[in-house]
Amino acid sequence: MVRLVEAEWLKLRTTRFLWATVPTLVLLSAVAVAGLVLSSEVAGVALLEPTEGVRQAALHLTSTGAVLVIVLGIIISAGEYRTQTATDTFLTTPLRSRVVAAKLAIGAILGLALGALSAAVGLPVAYLLFEAEGVSFPTGSEEVWLTLGGVVLYGALFGVLGVAFGSLVRNQTVAIVSALTLVLLIEQLLAQTADSVARWFPGNAGAAVVRTPGEFLEPGAGAGVLLAYALVIALAGTIVVVRRDA
Repeated sequence: MVRLVEAEWLKLRTTRFLWATVPTLVLLSAVAVAGLVLSSEVAGVALLEPTEGVRQAALHLTSTGAVLVIVLGIIISAGEYRTQTATDTFLTTPLRSRVVAAKLAIGAILGLALGALSAAVGLPVAYLLFEAEGVSFPTGSEEVWLTLGGVVLYGALFGVLGVAFGSLVRNQTVAIVSALTLVLLIEQLLAQTADSVARWFPGNAGAAVVRTPGEFLEPGAGAGVLLAYALVIALAGTIVVVRRDA
C-alpha cells in the first residue's frame, strides 16, 4: 500500500497544476485575510471582535483554498482517464480498490498539507493587520486555535471529496465543473432561500468546521457531515471503478 501511495505521489508531483497551486494558495490566503480588514475599513465598519474576526478570516481562507484542493483531488483520480494512463495503472495493480484507496490517501495528505499552509500564511497576516488596527490578536484563545485547526481539517476532507468525486465521475472537466458549480453557485443560492437545507451541503458544512458565525451546524456535526459525504462518494466511486472498464 505504501508503494501505491508513493506511486500516486510521483504521478501528482509531475503535474504543473500542483506546483502552480502552492504559490497561488499562498497569495490567495494572504489576500483573503487582508481583504477582510481592508473591506471593513473601506466600508467604515469597525474591525470585528477579535475571535469572531479570526473565524471570518478562516472562512475566507477555506473558501479560497477549497476550490484548489477539490480540483487537485479530482485531477488525482479523474486525471488518469484524461491522460489515458488508467489502463497501465490497473494492469500494474489489478485490485482496483487498492488504487482508489491510495488516491484517497494522497488526497487527504495533500489537503491536510495545503490546509496547514493556508493557515500558516493567514495567521501572521491576520496578526499583523489586527495589530496595525490597534486590536490585540487573541493568540491565547483556544477558540482561535480550534478555528485554525478546522482550516486544516477542512482541507483534508475536501481533498478526499475531490478524489472520491473524480473516481465517480471520471471525465475530469465534467467533474471539476460539477463540483465547483455545487460549491460556488448552488450552495450560495440555497443559503439565501433555504438555510436549513443549505447548511447540510459540503461547503456550508465546511464553514461549520471553521466555526463560522451564522446559521451553520456545530463544528463536530459539520466535520461529520463532510466525512460522511467523503465516505459515501468514495464507496460509490470505488464500486464504479471496480466494475467498469478503464
